[in-house]
Amino acid sequence: MKLLLIGFLLFNYFSFSQEGNTGEFSTFDNITKNMSKNEVLDLIEDINFQEYSITSESKSYNIVVCKRHTYIEASTPFYEFFVIAFSEDKSYFWGRISDFKSNENDSISKLGVDISEYIIKNEVE
Repeated sequence: MKLLLIGFLLFNYFSFSQEGNTGEFSTFDNITKNMSKNEVLDLIEDINFQEYSITSESKSYNIVVCKRHTYIEASTPFYEFFVIAFSEDKSYFWGRISDFKSNENDSISKLGVDISEYIIKNEVE
């Protein structure tokens, strides 16, 4: 059971990252760094998302959070979040929260932690 869960998490990690295949959210493959916020929102207009503002390391970001309901096993519901961060209305970084947190850039990694805490604190729907 643990091996199955680890395999599932690794599969999701490698199949849904900023530079890789985004699976059901393949629209995100068309995002590039420094796209205007309006261009990105036009790309994802058919996807359910919510917008928020967040401050991380004294810098303000607008974030778009897309929530996907999936299953670990047939009866275990699981939510997956895909986030697009904008700095000065330009796309800055996008991916799963784990992509942010594991990034080598300290600012992106810290932003991932702050986004995760924000989602938990505010119970993003």
